[in-house]
Amino acid sequence: AYLILGGVLLDHKQHDEAIACYQRAIELSPNDAAACYQAGTTLLERAADPPAVDEAAAIFEKGVARDPKHVDCRWRLGQARYRQNRLN
Repeated sequence: AYLILGGVLLDHKQHDEAIACYQRAIELSPNDAAACYQAGTTLLERAADPPAVDEAAAIFEKGVARDPKHVDCRWRLGQARYRQNRLN
């Protein structure tokens, strides 16, 4: 439910509220990489400062740990690491 609510909030440009919903979904569904993907993507797309990129990367890392086959989490993790200059 929090994942869906986060999507609705994101559609209405309520980014902070959407991120909060996604983070709650992460807490409630420990094996759900989709929630990590949504939260990290929202953060990464809004990230203008290094701490936000670092937070997004950490969330993507959780997603990959939860589901190593989640290609979108892996892709976004690569994007976050690129922005961190951490490609190795």
